Amino acid sequence: MRQIVQSLSVLALGLMVALPLSAEETKPETKPETKTEAKPETKTEAKPEVKTEAKPETKTEAKPETKKKKKANAAKSPVLNVLVLPKEITLTAEQQTKFDAVKTEFEGKLKELAKKQSEILTAEQKQARQAAMKSAKEAGKKGKEAKAEVDAAVNLTEEQKKQQEVVGAEVKEVQGKVREAINAFLTEEQKTHIKVPGKKKKAKATA
Repeated sequence: MRQIVQSLSVLALGLMVALPLSAEETKPETKPETKTEAKPETKTEAKPEVKTEAKPETKTEAKPETKKKKKANAAKSPVLNVLVLPKEITLTAEQQTKFDAVKTEFEGKLKELAKKQSEILTAEQKQARQAAMKSAKEAGKKGKEAKAEVDAAVNLTEEQKKQQEVVGAEVKEVQGKVREAINAFLTEEQKTHIKVPGKKKKAKATA
C-alpha cells in the first residue's frame, strides 16, 4: 500500500513538472514588430516664374513744323502773301510781337477773301489755273506775261470777271492796311526789302 502511494506521488509530481514545460512549448513566438520607416517626402521645388518684361511703346514724336513749311502754308493763296516777310528781314522780339498782332487782326479777313476768290472759279478752271501757273514758272515767265498765260487758261466769264473785280478791290484794301501796320514797326533798312505792287511802274513813269 505504501508503495502504491509513493508511486502515485511520484506520478503526480511528474505531471506537475511536465505541464508547465508543455505550456511553455505551445506558446507561439511573438515576432518583434518591424517598423517601416516613413520615407521623407520629396518636395518638388516650384520654379520661379520667368516674367517677360513688357517692352515700352516707342512713341513717334510728331516733328514740329519747320518754318519753311509754315510759310508755305501761309502763302497757299496769293492773298496771304502780304503776311509773309522776306527772308532778309530779321525781326527783334518786340517787332515779332507786333507782327503777330497784325497777323491776328488781318489773317482771318484775308482767308475769307481768298475763299471768296476761290469760289468764283469752277473745278475745271482751278485745275487749268494751277497747270498754267506751273507752266509759266517752268518757262521763267513773270509779271504780266505769266498773268496773261494764266488768265487765258482760266477763261473767265463776264459775270466771273465782275465778281473778281469786287473781291479784288476788297483784297487790295485789306492788304494796304496790313502793309501800313507792318511798316509802322520796321526800320528804314528793313522796309527796302518789302516789295510794294505798283511801285516800279510809278518809278518808270516818272523817269
